[in-house]
Amino acid sequence: MKKLKLLLACCVCTLALVGLAGCSKGKDTSKLVKGTKEEVALSMANDFKNDDYTDFYEKYTFSTNLEDLAKSGRVKSILEPTFNTLGTISGFEASFSSDSANYTVVQIPTHFEMGDLNIAITFDSEDRIYNISFMPYATSLEEE
Repeated sequence: MKKLKLLLACCVCTLALVGLAGCSKGKDTSKLVKGTKEEVALSMANDFKNDDYTDFYEKYTFSTNLEDLAKSGRVKSILEPTFNTLGTISGFEASFSSDSANYTVVQIPTHFEMGDLNIAITFDSEDRIYNISFMPYATSLEEE
C-alpha cells in the first residue's frame, strides 16, 4: 500500500511538472509570417487553398478573441463546412483593403469551384488577426 501511495504521488508530481512545462511554452515566433497586412492575409488564404493548417497559431498573430481558437487547432474544423460547400479554391484576384474604427479589412477576391466570394481578414489596430469571414465577391471597394 505504501508503494502504491508513493507511485501515485510520483505520477501526480510528474503530471504537474509536464503541465507547467506545457504552460510555459511560448509561441514559436520563428514561423511567424511577416509583411504587410495584405501579404499576411494572402499567406493565410493560400493556407486555406492548400488545406494547410500546420503551425497556424505560430504563423499568424491573433487578437485575444481568436487566440484560444487558433491555439486549439479547431480553425480547420470551423471553416471546413464553408469550404466543403464552396469547393476548392482555384485562384485569387488582387486584394484590396479598407480601414474603419481602428480595424483594417483585407479582402481577397477568391474563385471557388462553386462560385466566387471574398475572403475577408480583419486586423485590429495592433496588426493582429481579429476576424476571418466571407463577403460577396467584389474586386474593389467601388463594386461593393
